[in-house]
Amino acid sequence: MPPTHILSPAVGSATSSPPRPGAAYVGDEGLRSIREPLLELAALERHNALTHYDRLARASEILDLLDPRHRSPSGPRLVSSGAHLRPEVSKAQHLVEDSIAHPWSIHDLAASVALSPSQLSRLFRSAFGVPPGAYLWRRRTEVMAELLITSDITVAEAAQKTGWRSRSAASRAFRDRYGISPRDFTKRDAGRLKHDDG
Repeated sequence: MPPTHILSPAVGSATSSPPRPGAAYVGDEGLRSIREPLLELAALERHNALTHYDRLARASEILDLLDPRHRSPSGPRLVSSGAHLRPEVSKAQHLVEDSIAHPWSIHDLAASVALSPSQLSRLFRSAFGVPPGAYLWRRRTEVMAELLITSDITVAEAAQKTGWRSRSAASRAFRDRYGISPRDFTKRDAGRLKHDDG
């Protein structure tokens, strides 16, 4: 990345010791302008279809949409080269993604891809930084958040569709992940939509 790139200070800040996190307020108009590329990025993340460089390039494209000094002319989009996963790990990931509500256990998932539970756990941790159970927990909370934002279903329905044993278990996991209850998350999003319409 050239030192003149808009992301250079942010990358320097993120990689400094200790890191200096920051935040940007993009407003409603800014959020609308990046909504589609963010959803596309989230979909690719769900299927682990990005390398680290692809991810950084797509994030850079999204940030460019917010900075009028660096607007990119519309042109060909980055095509991901994909991550290099062992076929068994890729299959296990797709099983989880395609059947998020299934009551997966490490034994069931490992048997589905012809690995031992310890092998699958080791390979999953190497590929994603977490074992399969933690990956499933994370994806269920993410899909639940997506459902609450993009549909009119209740928290209980979202919990059921994403495979939680109970609404209370889903709510605890959601709060642990996002620092807010799913009910408050839904109210906050509904309030934002009313504000946008008004």
